[in-house]
Amino acid sequence: MKAAALALLLATTAPVQAITVSWDFTATPNPVEAGSLVTFRLTPTLGLPDPGYYAPGLDGGFYITSFDSFGHQTYLTAYGVGEWSFFYPDPGSFLASYTVGGYITQAQFCAPWACPLRHTSYSYGGSTAVVVVPGPIVGAGLPGLLLAGASLFTFLRRKRN
Repeated sequence: MKAAALALLLATTAPVQAITVSWDFTATPNPVEAGSLVTFRLTPTLGLPDPGYYAPGLDGGFYITSFDSFGHQTYLTAYGVGEWSFFYPDPGSFLASYTVGGYITQAQFCAPWACPLRHTSYSYGGSTAVVVVPGPIVGAGLPGLLLAGASLFTFLRRKRN
């Protein structure tokens, strides 16, 4: 009984700090050829829990709204990692953005019936640029090389005669 009271006292007197979440937002591949899919990946990293707490986690995942300057938009709920793909048919530079929100939960070091979980809401946003380059030129591979070589051979042969 004394241990539970001491744990409750320590938990209520411990200073409260804001737990941090950082987000890694990547686009793969980047740059990408026109006519290809770009996969976006949003990965959270949780900071240290508040004093007297442990096991921080994203409660129920996180809610993502993503969009880009090309006109794509998506809404999804992710657990652990958010991943989605967009199709880019035209060359150019596009800005892909996201907003994300949800709750962080933490548990206290005390008796389960005496200490509720702490829920902290969060909302973040960010962006990354996607560069779309033109795709390969038709005929620039082996057939095009053979045609160029045959044309050069014919030209040199005519020039010699």
